[in-house]
Amino acid sequence: MLFNSLHFFVFLPIVVALHFALRAKSHRKWWLLAASYYFYMVFSVPLVGLLMWSTFVDYVVAQRIDSSSDVRKRKRWVVISAVSNLGLLFLFKYFNLFAWSLASLVGVDGQLWTLSALVLPMGISFYTFQTMSYTIDVYRGKIPASSSVLDVALYVAFFPQLVAGPIVRGETFMPQLNDEHRVDRDRMRSGAVLIAWGLCKKTMIADPMGRIVDQVYGPNVAPWIAGAEVSTTSTHPTCPLRCKSSGDVGTYRYPHGCATTSTYRWAETAKDRCGHASIWR
Repeated sequence: MLFNSLHFFVFLPIVVALHFALRAKSHRKWWLLAASYYFYMVFSVPLVGLLMWSTFVDYVVAQRIDSSSDVRKRKRWVVISAVSNLGLLFLFKYFNLFAWSLASLVGVDGQLWTLSALVLPMGISFYTFQTMSYTIDVYRGKIPASSSVLDVALYVAFFPQLVAGPIVRGETFMPQLNDEHRVDRDRMRSGAVLIAWGLCKKTMIADPMGRIVDQVYGPNVAPWIAGAEVSTTSTHPTCPLRCKSSGDVGTYRYPHGCATTSTYRWAETAKDRCGHASIWR
């Protein structure tokens, strides 16, 4: 489900309304988790199993780390988390690239070594490092391991940041799960402004600029490309990225501001991640 789709603009008010209609904290958590899984399953139903697996692994690992005082055992569990999560990330995101490069190096047909059935799961990089950050926070003693698999699952799958980030640390998000969440009209209003402004930047500036960049630097360069287009994309190559990032900030801040997440807060790291200096780091 795309943040700028009609589907999402129907989905969000329903989630918000039922979130505040439910009084019990546990009911609200279950509703948000169900909504988050539905949000992800719009992209792919089978691949939600990977999200659940990463959640389960780090829930168990965090429990083992928190219950042990042996430094070696604690480190061993961190390694298990890293191998499980990064192994899945490598398999689905980088294996075919690695296999194709290796096949080219030894002079073999790359199609023989690649897995054509692999589909890149949406947001796998974000939720992989999100679950690992929870385990690492527990290992470092910043937060205790949660005894509730519901809390851990909601932390990992929370839909505003699930597929577009940012990666939220457990020490920032987990304590808020048991807070009282009340309607905050000021946050709803600011969230609506952010989403409107962000979508305008994305649809009116970033997307058109992105098409020009693709035409200039893509594999099939259009023969009619003039010097103005080349000059624009060469002089301002970060413009589409900056505007898209701004649109993404507005997009994920909208549900954050509109009641469902009105009192769930995280650092607004995304607004600085596309400064001219950071582009080239």
